[in-house]
Amino acid sequence: MELPAWKLGISAFRPALFIGLYHPLDWLAFLLHRGARTAVWCGGDVLAVQERPRWGRLLTRAKGVRHICENGVEQKALSQLGIGAEILPLIFTPFVFGESPFIPSTQPQVYLTAHPGREKEYGVPLLAAVAQLLPDFTFHIYGVRGAGTEPPNVQFHGAVGEGRFNEEIRRYHGAIRLNAFDGFAETLAKSALLGQYPMSAIHYPHITHIPTRKDLLRALLALQKKKAPNLEAKEFWRRELQFNLESLIRG
Repeated sequence: MELPAWKLGISAFRPALFIGLYHPLDWLAFLLHRGARTAVWCGGDVLAVQERPRWGRLLTRAKGVRHICENGVEQKALSQLGIGAEILPLIFTPFVFGESPFIPSTQPQVYLTAHPGREKEYGVPLLAAVAQLLPDFTFHIYGVRGAGTEPPNVQFHGAVGEGRFNEEIRRYHGAIRLNAFDGFAETLAKSALLGQYPMSAIHYPHITHIPTRKDLLRALLALQKKKAPNLEAKEFWRRELQFNLESLIRG
């Protein structure tokens, strides 16, 4: 995101891209900028504005703004704030997808990311409970540490670098995203681009929708029967993410 407008000088009148609007300083910089503005809403920032309705009203009044979000859940919440946003799922970090390394298995490995202190929001307790019912699966959880009471087929990796994460997930079979309110997670994008079978509580094309625990169990059991990489999802998201990024750049 660009610096606050009062520090920009002449650049305050140039087009600016704001990725994530989480705090009053973000909102102030956005409102003071004099050039064309594009706001990319990432999930938690929508909730932050909901909690500050006065700021929300100010953001609604901003003219000449292109608002972008990444799914229908965000779009609905922004609409309730009076902000009309187009849906463009995005991934900003470079990721080499190449040929799919997916190898079918009756003992699948799946993965989830979470943040410390927000384990319930990211579905860690739910995944640990489901793991007890599926001993043939291995559940990898990144970003947090376990309590030590989880079943043995749940492996916690804590915080790891992106390079290590990208390398390790190549051996797995699908990412799981259980957040009820969220942006388009990079884990889902990477899983699709690897030819895996990602699953999400929020609906996306060519990603298995798992709004309930029953749906999650059904999707996991189906994973044992997959005989080939998910090339349909891989190709769809390769094209979609490239097109969306180009659309964002074009403005």
